[in-house]
Amino acid sequence: MIRIYNISPRLIFLALFLIIGVELSAQVEFKPGYILDGNGNRVTGFVGDAFWKVTPDRIQFKKSEGQVVENYSAEDIRGFGFEDMLFVSARVSMNKLFSEDDVFSETPKIEYVEQTVFLQYLVDGPKTLVQNIDSTGYTRFFIQNGADYKLLLYQEYLQKNASGKTERLTIKVYQGELLTYFADCNDFRDQIKKTNYKQKSLKILFKKYFECSGVDSDEVTFTNGNKVKPEYSVLGGITSTQVKYKEESRANDAIQEFPSELGFAVGLGVEYYTSRRKHLSVHVDLTFSRFEAELEEEVQIAGSTGLAISSIGYNSIRLQLQLRRHFDLGPGQLFLGAGGSFGTLGLFENTRTVQRQFGGSTIESSADLLSDPVDYYTGVIVGLGYDTKRFTYELRNEFGSNLGASLNFEKTITSRLHFLVSFKL
Repeated sequence: MIRIYNISPRLIFLALFLIIGVELSAQVEFKPGYILDGNGNRVTGFVGDAFWKVTPDRIQFKKSEGQVVENYSAEDIRGFGFEDMLFVSARVSMNKLFSEDDVFSETPKIEYVEQTVFLQYLVDGPKTLVQNIDSTGYTRFFIQNGADYKLLLYQEYLQKNASGKTERLTIKVYQGELLTYFADCNDFRDQIKKTNYKQKSLKILFKKYFECSGVDSDEVTFTNGNKVKPEYSVLGGITSTQVKYKEESRANDAIQEFPSELGFAVGLGVEYYTSRRKHLSVHVDLTFSRFEAELEEEVQIAGSTGLAISSIGYNSIRLQLQLRRHFDLGPGQLFLGAGGSFGTLGLFENTRTVQRQFGGSTIESSADLLSDPVDYYTGVIVGLGYDTKRFTYELRNEFGSNLGASLNFEKTITSRLHFLVSFKL
């Protein structure tokens, strides 16, 4: 059984609480942006960016840092935006969703409601794609038709079949609407049938249409909506590992330590930010590392003094996961991280040799240092680092688990200090 020793769970939970708590206290950040006022005039200033998981129904705006914050709804202004994002205000027809309790005997009639909402641009060009994510998290896509925006209708519903079994069916009116919208491109029907009612799939369709119709790429802008792409990296660095153990035959406070040994770690990493502001992220990396150390100590055997030489070495592949809180500092960001480490251990050195003098001769006996070594590793990690546009520098401490059962040792404690450098791909 794998156990974790000498780790304070309260310390880890406190770190995670502070990371999440600071993030929750900074949900709205004012970024340089603009609004389009009621007359369509562009007014620059600062827009409150709360990394909306749904399309906002109102926004905060101030003309300068010292100005009073003003609130605007979709009925007050014609739109707003940032450098990489644009929202427009429009009066649109929205389909009402069915309840999970609604089970129909035939294809139901769709009901609509007129609303003035913000629409977020995903594709801006000769053909336009926008979206609105309502308060329930449901996404509706629209295409621009002149000065109006037309709903691409997709709706799911439940229906009982002839045998009385409930089935989930779909209404895919959006495919016919796209056929009309892209009518100037021949042989586009099959491509539209393959298109799902999802942002990625629809954007691929628009891209293929622009290629088909010969539209210059400079005339088209694609944005990612509220989605943040993960960042991939390669990493490497130096490690300093220490192993401690306690013998059953010794006093309770007698802990032996292998000397700290330098090693290396290399691997791949991925970081997913929960917001465009990049203040909270989940970081995962897969690393290979190696450790090897030797310990010499005097032991008492049958009233005589002997020398015990313990050797341990292993290779490890570990998956390490952290929750990171980032703070803007200079050209980059300082971050704090906390999380867990999981992996495999492959021993290549595992011996304990005892030498003692007896009758003028040296008697030597050897045995496994760990009689039943574990195959898997668990641990807890905390980290501190600095993140730039292309590189990340991190000091990471990992507190590990029992390496395995032994007749001589009650428990084995590992700790590893990393200095890692990551290069973003």
